Amino acid sequence: MMRKGEAITAVRTFFDAYLFQRDAKRTLECLTEEIQWLGTGRSELACGRGQVEHIICEEFAQVPGPYMMEYDQIEETVGGDRFATVLFTATAYPAEHKEAAIWFRVTLTCVKDHDGKCRIASVHASTPDRQQEEGTFFPSPSLGRPEMEVRLAGKAMDLLGKSIPGGMLGGYLEPGFPLYYVNGRIPTYLGYTYDEFVAVIDGKVINCVHPEDRAKVEAIVTADHCSGEDYEFQYRMMKKDGNYIWVNSIGKRGESDDGRAICISVVRDISGEVEARESLKRQAAD
Repeated sequence: MMRKGEAITAVRTFFDAYLFQRDAKRTLECLTEEIQWLGTGRSELACGRGQVEHIICEEFAQVPGPYMMEYDQIEETVGGDRFATVLFTATAYPAEHKEAAIWFRVTLTCVKDHDGKCRIASVHASTPDRQQEEGTFFPSPSLGRPEMEVRLAGKAMDLLGKSIPGGMLGGYLEPGFPLYYVNGRIPTYLGYTYDEFVAVIDGKVINCVHPEDRAKVEAIVTADHCSGEDYEFQYRMMKKDGNYIWVNSIGKRGESDDGRAICISVVRDISGEVEARESLKRQAAD
């Protein structure tokens, strides 16, 4: 028997595990095996726990920090002995950056599962279209040039990060270059999980650089960023197995949302190229 309030409790438990705890296991425990998941991204559609697990693990790897959520309105409709629907609107934001808040609305269907526990069988999240004017019922079919450029730039960076043997890495322009951003491909490429990578480098980008290359990296990045120019150089990056790969780093200075100076780099594995060069040198010497 589905009791009134039971579905809302299940929904709150789910979002606490998903957004605040960022705990994949507890998040999945709130869902049925046949969960239908439709997120705010155009390609964020999943059917079944396996597909949802892939989506949330990728999300947690890229954005591991907790999100806070403030419910604006939440309503529950019990439709029978075994199911209920929940509709709510809420605002979510990174725990330390409330200014980056996102307003969204969610519709969920909850059911009594085979073990008698109330679980979520479907999730549909949406956000308002920025191009839709207040009082209208459909979004504008076109994007303005500024927003189009932002979206294309974001897509281009995402494709770039996925198409090279390496990825994207960013640090604050402070001693040791505290980690600002790393896409999920770099830790995986080096043999780590995201959490392992952050722990091994102690949260500082300089610690993934070979000790003999660190002074050079710090000197080049600091000097080039003082003049505002792009930088490009090669160094050795640490792998989980204790070996190092040679990488080429191309980057530029930027600014984070809180106004701190950062550097964002595209990092590409060039170990094969370095090995080929050294081989040619040896052959020439012989």
